[in-house]
Amino acid sequence: MKKTENTKLITVGELVKELAGYEKKHWEWNVEITAEGVEGEEEDPTCIITGMGLDKDGDLRIEIEEEWAGGGDYYIAELLEHLREFDAGTRVYLAGGGLLFSIDSQGGIFAETDEDDDTLSCYATAFGEYEEGPVAKASVVKKTVHMDCKGAIALIVMTVVIFFGLCYNVYALVVHSTRHAVWENIAGVVLCVFLLVICGATLYYSKDNE
Repeated sequence: MKKTENTKLITVGELVKELAGYEKKHWEWNVEITAEGVEGEEEDPTCIITGMGLDKDGDLRIEIEEEWAGGGDYYIAELLEHLREFDAGTRVYLAGGGLLFSIDSQGGIFAETDEDDDTLSCYATAFGEYEEGPVAKASVVKKTVHMDCKGAIALIVMTVVIFFGLCYNVYALVVHSTRHAVWENIAGVVLCVFLLVICGATLYYSKDNE
């Protein structure tokens, strides 16, 4: 179990705010962590992010491993996409190789490396240990249904078209139009209602839960 009474942990909001400054021009840059306090063949090794998820205390645990291990790796846009799925006030720490790390934030969290390297880096300091193995919720990223602006507009337009289709079929039934058989209009009404329910549910669950 981690103990953080004497360790200040940054929040998701702080991470997002600083990463967002690089999102427009450098969205494809990789994010690396220099892990201070690690003993081994290489002192203060460079690590990459391999996953994240909430722990049993409700804090966001970001899994890391040394760069040479060939794990996941996150670029800025991808990391921001995942971080924005969590509450801005959620505390953040790193875990890897049996150690827990706090991300240093004095003077800013991230620093640019050589532009030719296309990398954004930060420093993290070990503050405790943990037993390696599966941790509840730590390896699972919280999933939310998300839809971009263009997708939402297309769905709204489709919903409007289906609604007019429903109105047409209802009108045809009321005036007993001979253009189509009655069963065709009934089938049209049922189909339009079904599609409207699907579109409405999709729009509802695609709202950002931030």
